[in-house]
Amino acid sequence: RHTPTAEEMEDPKYKKLLGARVLNEAFTEILEWDDYYQLPETLTMDAKRIIALRDQVERTSVSTAVILLSFSLVNPYVVPQDSQALKQKIKADVDVLLQDF
Repeated sequence: RHTPTAEEMEDPKYKKLLGARVLNEAFTEILEWDDYYQLPETLTMDAKRIIALRDQVERTSVSTAVILLSFSLVNPYVVPQDSQALKQKIKADVDVLLQDF
């Protein structure tokens, strides 16, 4: 990573980007939280929503990976006009499989 100079650290844009990066990493860590440990006390009121959001993110990640892998394998055999319909069909099928995931 680039180590910022003292001049860059004083730049308001850098401070704003640094703050956004810290928040992004914190939210990502919350979404990757291990169920073995309790959420921090300040987040216990939102635990159900956080867990639901985490599950939705995991389902989306798995669904996207399956779509990318399967579409890359069948891409040479698909007519370009039908590719979007095929992606939607694969997504619907994967969503059914991941319903209880």
